[in-house]
Amino acid sequence: MCRQAIEAIAYIHSRGVIHSDLRPDNFLVHTTDYDLILCDFGGSTCEEIGIEGETLPDDGFFDPNSDCTTTVATDIFSLGSVLYTIVSGHWPYREPPCGFFTSREEMDEYGSRVNGFFSKGIFPDTKGLYVGEIILRCWNKKYSSANEILRELDASESSASNSETS
Repeated sequence: MCRQAIEAIAYIHSRGVIHSDLRPDNFLVHTTDYDLILCDFGGSTCEEIGIEGETLPDDGFFDPNSDCTTTVATDIFSLGSVLYTIVSGHWPYREPPCGFFTSREEMDEYGSRVNGFFSKGIFPDTKGLYVGEIILRCWNKKYSSANEILRELDASESSASNSETS
């Protein structure tokens, strides 16, 4: 699923689209083949056709240190949190069970907590998680494109495969 999420972002970016609101809720899982489907492009930006989305990702999926514009970097930071959620089973700094927020206060408290950590460059521990290094590099702005993330994923999977056959 991680690969499919990264591929989806690489594809839309190759078409000039910035999603602007990446979060787990905006990925659907197909019921028969379990493929991920990226959805909810309502706040997206596409300069080529003059669409200027005005949506920003939810707390936990947005870098509180960035300005309030949507860029490739916005989507890549959000992708780090999406990947973290896929492999950990919960949002950054939100412990399970963590279904829907039950109140506005709960959502605001979460936003304050996660933004406090993220604004200081303090991210959840990803040691031992599948794609943990990739997640951290997304959060630390080490990638300039989703294709770069795919290349790193390919290299790490190839390296892991080679070490298994040795």
